[in-house]
Amino acid sequence: MPGNQTSPQESPNAPGMKSFQYYEEDFSNLYLYILHYMKLKFIALEESPAQTIAEDDPPPPYGFVLPLPSSKTISVFSICLCSCDRIRLIGCPLELQLKFRSVIEKSWGVIQKEKTYYHQSHEFKLEGFPWSSYDSGVDCVKSRTLLIEMLSCAVQNGFTLLQGTDISRIDGDCDVLFFESAPPDANVDFVAMSLHANDLIRLHNAPTALRDLLKDAILSKWSKGIQQERVYCGSFEIKVQGTPWLETEFGSRSVSRTLLMCHIISNFRAAGYRLYAALDVTQALGGKDLDTWIFRKEPY
Repeated sequence: MPGNQTSPQESPNAPGMKSFQYYEEDFSNLYLYILHYMKLKFIALEESPAQTIAEDDPPPPYGFVLPLPSSKTISVFSICLCSCDRIRLIGCPLELQLKFRSVIEKSWGVIQKEKTYYHQSHEFKLEGFPWSSYDSGVDCVKSRTLLIEMLSCAVQNGFTLLQGTDISRIDGDCDVLFFESAPPDANVDFVAMSLHANDLIRLHNAPTALRDLLKDAILSKWSKGIQQERVYCGSFEIKVQGTPWLETEFGSRSVSRTLLMCHIISNFRAAGYRLYAALDVTQALGGKDLDTWIFRKEPY
């Protein structure tokens, strides 16, 4: 091969290094292995001691549904928030894929491209950058609305969020969301709370009562108080005095920040909203991103 060319699997910018597309395929395979491992763990918990799972058992068929001894089934799929503009569904039933497409078009807007690849995973490429850390404005608010609507769609169709977790060492990646089958809830109600810059808190899809409870928590546990509040692109935004999210805030400020979060959780819990998940949905380098908290109204 001529000296100025690289292998198809090498990065043209760094000879000898595999391309990003090559790594993407590796990560897709990794997701599949994790889904299969979770299935085996669920089965092992319900089987009698005399029953074991052979290590050389073949992987499950597409759809990731395995029968259990108790005659019930557990189905698991994942949602991966890739690059700054993509949503990849892995192991997701076809009928739910179609519903997610409708949710994306309604909550976000234009889907630039979609394709099925990587072991039957299905990917949507969106217009704009919903997962970018460089935009804390309109797209940032819309991305939280999209997240709420996708979580609601899953619950309404018989899946609940099992866990959001980071399963790669890529700097700046988002969590992978794992869902398991559960009784559907047509009346599910989610609220999201996101933290931005060094001093902003936003509530998304929140009733007036929760907005008042958020202000009560800040005034009770953050001595510097509130600088400004407003409705921004449909979200309720509070700008607090000081810089509670700044990484250099140690000592008493760090304690006050944590007590503030405890009080918010307590206030929302008393109003019937339990903390459902804390998700990293922003691709910020160096661990500079902050989780988005999801609250779900009880009973569920």
